[in-house]
Amino acid sequence: MSVELGIPMVDINTIDSIDITIDGADEFTQNLELIKGGGGALLREKIVASLTQKQIIVTDSSKLVHELGKFKVPVEVIPFARAYVMRKLQAIGGIGLVRIKDGKEYITDQGNIIIDADFGLIENPAALDEQLNQIVGVVEHGLFIGLAHKVIMVKNGETITFTK
Repeated sequence: MSVELGIPMVDINTIDSIDITIDGADEFTQNLELIKGGGGALLREKIVASLTQKQIIVTDSSKLVHELGKFKVPVEVIPFARAYVMRKLQAIGGIGLVRIKDGKEYITDQGNIIIDADFGLIENPAALDEQLNQIVGVVEHGLFIGLAHKVIMVKNGETITFTK
């Protein structure tokens, strides 16, 4: 339990849904398509988002893009499948680099690696989402399509809200 705020902490496996979550994003469009996972917790973030009834993203205007792809798409991968996944990413138009932190491969909380994949500007994020979901060895990726319900953005002191 958070002593300061009196918020009970629960095991995610003991709940069926979450009423509301508030999170950030690395990049978003006005259509509420997101790239998340720059911090490396994309699998956990997507599980939480999938359980959430209403996900609200709070960000600043630097994260708003016309098309996703300025920020590389994080792809969490089983280490055994690294080379295979890199070839598959290249086959669908991506250039992947294994994420390095402090001179070593970044390892996620689940013991996987992250490949940061550059697809350039992504014309059809939903189609890329499906393609990535079909690659064996990919645990999860940072495209969050159809999961956010609202983005609250601050620009020059003004609050702008985007909704579904």
